[in-house]
Amino acid sequence: MTMTRRKLLTASTSLAVAAAVLPTLANAAVSANNIKPQRLRPGMTVGLVTPASNVPEDQELHIAMDLVRSLGFSAKPSPNLFSRTQYLAGTDKERADDLNAMFADPEVDAIFCVRGGYGSGRLLHYLDYDMIAANPKIIMGYSDITAILNAIYLRTGLITFHGPIAGGNFSDYTYDQYNRVLVEPSSTTEIGGPPAFETRPGVVDWENRLTAIVSGSAEGHLVGGNLSLVVTLLGTPFEPNFDGAILFLEDVSEPPYSVDRMLT
Repeated sequence: MTMTRRKLLTASTSLAVAAAVLPTLANAAVSANNIKPQRLRPGMTVGLVTPASNVPEDQELHIAMDLVRSLGFSAKPSPNLFSRTQYLAGTDKERADDLNAMFADPEVDAIFCVRGGYGSGRLLHYLDYDMIAANPKIIMGYSDITAILNAIYLRTGLITFHGPIAGGNFSDYTYDQYNRVLVEPSSTTEIGGPPAFETRPGVVDWENRLTAIVSGSAEGHLVGGNLSLVVTLLGTPFEPNFDGAILFLEDVSEPPYSVDRMLT
């Protein structure tokens, strides 16, 4: 049987959005060396950045801004949002400058990445971590954005959000998880698998099941993200701190042998 994306990690993105931020998000606060950014409220301004691969068509970036507005926020494009340098969304300096600028901008309340792809790891040495810690905000993305999310958390203690990008529509399940975590959070939340894509007599959901290999309970801070990016960070100054952590991983289109290689 061929292992597809959904068979490997069926609900990883939505799961991570919810699980990564179980603590309540009120006003920005520091707890146990972690910084919790303020939650989202209607009318806030969300900054849009493309720290990795470029978005081929300008229209897609305008659609991302429309998506942010549909969530009840104002959308503010970063200065180099429409830049393209080969397969990247601008030069390394332009992309890093955009991230730093969005954290420094007092008008921006949260930061959504438009897409992942490749190139985030090239920015880590250019980010102003002291400034980011002094201006804590929600930053959300997944896939290649894993490198940025982990580096910021490691260097600043700011809780980051492995969740949906602004470059794609939210499913009902994703929107519910996003809303429960970032907009109307509670002190605890229960995470379940997404609903089946098709349910009718004669159809049994087998791609979106959550399987417990070893049952039990555990406590710890949540660390992880895209498997190939987490592996790439190992042995670098930005390697995540796994001590006492609960590890979550997601990836796409990786064959079993590749997953096995990265995990061992």
